[in-house]
Amino acid sequence: MTETIPTRPFDEMEALAWLRSRPEGVVTASAAELGRRWGWNRMRTGRRLKAWEKAGLIRRNAEAIIVTTSVTSTVTNVTPTVAEAVSAAPMPKTAVTRHSMMPVKSAAFIVALALACVSAAFSIDGLTAIFAGAFWPVIIMGAALEAGKLVAAAWLTEHWNSAPPLMRLVLVAMIGVLTGLNALGAFGFLTRAHLEHMMAVDLALAD
Repeated sequence: MTETIPTRPFDEMEALAWLRSRPEGVVTASAAELGRRWGWNRMRTGRRLKAWEKAGLIRRNAEAIIVTTSVTSTVTNVTPTVAEAVSAAPMPKTAVTRHSMMPVKSAAFIVALALACVSAAFSIDGLTAIFAGAFWPVIIMGAALEAGKLVAAAWLTEHWNSAPPLMRLVLVAMIGVLTGLNALGAFGFLTRAHLEHMMAVDLALAD
C-alpha cells in the first residue's frame, strides 16, 4: 500500500476497478488502508465492502480481500476503466438492497430531525424562562447553539477518521457542553410548566 492518495475520492466503480487491477485480484489491506487509498472514510469503506461481499463481487477472510473468479476473468493486464467496470460488474443485488433500505433511512432521518427540533424548542423555551430578562437574545443564542451542535455532530460522523485528534477532542467537548445546555433548557421548561400548574391549583383552592 505504497501508492499515493488520490487527488479526489474514488466512486464505487473506480474502487472496484482498482481492486480488480491488483495481482490475481487479491488485496491484503484493512478497510482503513483501502479508505485512505480511495479517499473514503473507514465507515463508508466498510459498508461498501460488506455490500460487495453480499453481491458476490468479493470474498473476505481474516487476511485478504479476494475478487471473485467471475469478476477477475474479465480483467486483462491493463487496468480497467470506469466504463469497463460498469459493463463488467453490474450489481443488481446491491441496488435492490439500497432501494429496500431507502424507506428505513428516510424514516430514521425524519424521526431524528423531529427529535432534534422538539428538543431544541423545549430547550430554547426553557432558557427564556431561566433568563427572562433577555427574551429575544436568548432565543437567537439558543437557535444558533442548537444548529452548531447538529452541524458539529454531522461533521464528526463524516470525517472522524480524517480529522486531526485535537479537532475531534474540541468538537466532542463542544457537543457535550451544548448537550448540557440543552438539558438545562429542557429542565427550565418543565419546571416552569410544573410551577404554573401548581399556581393554578393554588388559586383554584383559594377561590
